Amino acid sequence: MINKFKKRDLVIFAVLGLVFGFFIVRQFYAGREVRILIQPENNQILALEVAKLTKSNTELRQEVLSLDAQVNNYSQSLTNQTTANQTLNNDLNRYQTINGFLPVTGRGLVLKINQTLTQPQLVDLANTIRNIGVDGFSINGQRIIANSHFEASSPSYEVAIIGNPTLVKSALTRKSGYLDILFPSGTSYAISENDSLTLKQVPNWSFTYANIIN
Repeated sequence: MINKFKKRDLVIFAVLGLVFGFFIVRQFYAGREVRILIQPENNQILALEVAKLTKSNTELRQEVLSLDAQVNNYSQSLTNQTTANQTLNNDLNRYQTINGFLPVTGRGLVLKINQTLTQPQLVDLANTIRNIGVDGFSINGQRIIANSHFEASSPSYEVAIIGNPTLVKSALTRKSGYLDILFPSGTSYAISENDSLTLKQVPNWSFTYANIIN
C-alpha cells in the first residue's frame, strides 16, 4: 500500500515538475524577447519604421490633394468649355439673325408712312433704323439686311421694327431726328407698339457665275 502511494506521488511530482519546467522555459524566452525589443538598435529600427510610415502618410495626403486639384481643374475646364460653347452658339445665332438667315420674333413697333418717299429718303430711313441697334426690321414685308436692294416705288410704307419699343420710338421721333425733319407736322406717319412681331428669314442666296463664250 505504501509503495502504491509512493508511485502515485512520484507521478504527481513528475507532472508538476514538467509543468513547472515549461513555465520556466516560457518565461525565459519571453524575457529574452523583451530584452531584444528594448535594445537600442531595435529602438532605432522602430523609429525608422515610424518615420517611414509618417513620410508615406504625408506623401499620400499630398497625392490626394494633388488629385483633388486635378479634378477641380478638369471640372473648371469643362465649365469653361460649356460656357465657351454657349457663347459661340449665341454669337452664331446673333450673326445669323443679323444676316437674315434665321426668322426673328419679338416686341417692337410698326411705323406707317402715308406718302411717297424718294430713294435717298428711303435709304436714310433704313440707315436710321439700323443705327438704332434693332434686332431686325422690314419695309413693306421685305426684311432688310446689309445687302438688301429696295426701291422707293410705293405710295405708302409699313415698317415693322423688332427692338425695344420705347427706345426705337424715342430715337425716331426725337427733335431734329429723321421723322421730325422729314415730317415736321407729324401728320404723315403713325407709330404703334406691338408685343409680337415676326420677320421671316431672307431667301437663300444664289450665285451666278459668268460663262466663257466661245
